[in-house]
Amino acid sequence: MNTERRAINQKALLYVLEQYKRGAWTFDDIWEELEPIAEAEAQAQTEKKDWIAVEAALPDIDEWVLVTDKGCGVGEAYLGKNGLFNVYGRIDMKESVIAWMPLPEAYKNGV
Repeated sequence: MNTERRAINQKALLYVLEQYKRGAWTFDDIWEELEPIAEAEAQAQTEKKDWIAVEAALPDIDEWVLVTDKGCGVGEAYLGKNGLFNVYGRIDMKESVIAWMPLPEAYKNGV
């Protein structure tokens, strides 16, 4: 996240927190304000085609992605409805995935 966007997000978070402390906003109000920020950050991370920490964002359910684990293994996986990654050929990685990235575009001969 660039410095300018981080500063804007920080100001927005402080504003939301102040509204909540004053009793002016409910949890639903807060979620309505923060959800677009979280979605925009997840989208920006996805567009970078870089590793995304699972704490920052998760792929869509059943979307195939590249994953890496604590032991630096890499494999293809998808996020199951149970919240665990189903890793192709690596059952032992399921619960230790720490980051993911979208799959690259397929090679197109001559294009």
